[in-house]
Amino acid sequence: MSQAQKAGANSQQTAIAGNVTNITNNNFIQQGVSEERAAEIADQRARLAIEEYSKEAQSIAFPRMQELDTRVIRILSDEGKLGALADPAYQIALQKAQVGAASTEREGDYDLLARLLGQRASQDTRFVRASVDRAIQVVDMIDDSALQGLNMLWAIGALTPGGVSLDVGIKQAEELFGTFPHDKLPMGRRWIDHLDILDLVRVVPAGITTLKKFVPFFAERWPGFLSVGMEGEVAAEVKIQCLERGIDALGIVEHELKPGYYRLPYRDAAQVRSIMQARKMADTDIEFVAELARDKGKVDVLDDALVPKLEEAISGSSVLSQLRTWWDQIPDFPQATSAGITVAYANSRRFHDFENVTGLAAYLEQSV
Repeated sequence: MSQAQKAGANSQQTAIAGNVTNITNNNFIQQGVSEERAAEIADQRARLAIEEYSKEAQSIAFPRMQELDTRVIRILSDEGKLGALADPAYQIALQKAQVGAASTEREGDYDLLARLLGQRASQDTRFVRASVDRAIQVVDMIDDSALQGLNMLWAIGALTPGGVSLDVGIKQAEELFGTFPHDKLPMGRRWIDHLDILDLVRVVPAGITTLKKFVPFFAERWPGFLSVGMEGEVAAEVKIQCLERGIDALGIVEHELKPGYYRLPYRDAAQVRSIMQARKMADTDIEFVAELARDKGKVDVLDDALVPKLEEAISGSSVLSQLRTWWDQIPDFPQATSAGITVAYANSRRFHDFENVTGLAAYLEQSV
């Protein structure tokens, strides 16, 4: 090799070394990416993506891609994730989303794709990244009505409204589920087949297992409204046993659907444990309270005779009554896939911030 060639090779190696960030444990430590640089990267990927389009198509596609890019950069900037754009794999996901944006005229799709890319920047497992990448590829093909159905199917099954009293519980449920679009909820089977084709749901045929009706399904997730409850003497005994251990946390309330009885405002003993752990109680006290809630409070035992009264209360809510009518006519048993959960989760975050909510990775783990 001549001196000139050696000098050129050394110069090239130096340039490469200058462009590559430090490597520790085989992982790239990404350098900071400014909003200006992020816009440049997004623009580069978009121009590469539209090279295969005709000039006529490019004039339509590029502005749509820019709509997406603006939203993505804003989300990444707000979450301090602009550095994700230095990752080659993330750039590929961005380009796939840009192609999806180019294929749709719906404003909501740009927001949904941007939310998905925001999730993609926050995930460090291949399982979750694969779910997000698959979701990105089908956004432009999802029917509006089917998207509402998928969103509500997931939300009702995954999100639990609170409320110590029944009135407050119904109000919170109305506020939570009413936040999501529900003016075009799909009826029949066609929307399920549509989502099945897109690999967003899997259909379990009727007869193998069935989707529970809305009221009993919902009641199992509400805090004790259908509990068999406790008579007054038992409720007093529970209070005394808690106070003797210096515990004043169970919050016994009157049973609205069963006059003369009392109940605990928890779904089951497992929820009692979870809440007491969050309150940093000692392990021995947590087990004591959980066993007391199960054995004396009967939080794990539902009184089926109370279902008609709960149905009556739900019928008084315009939002929940509408959701009940829609839910109870769903045929078969559509189960959201990991990609379907990802689409529903990202779409839901467009309308509700989910304060203190479980993250996407945890919801995907719960679905397994």
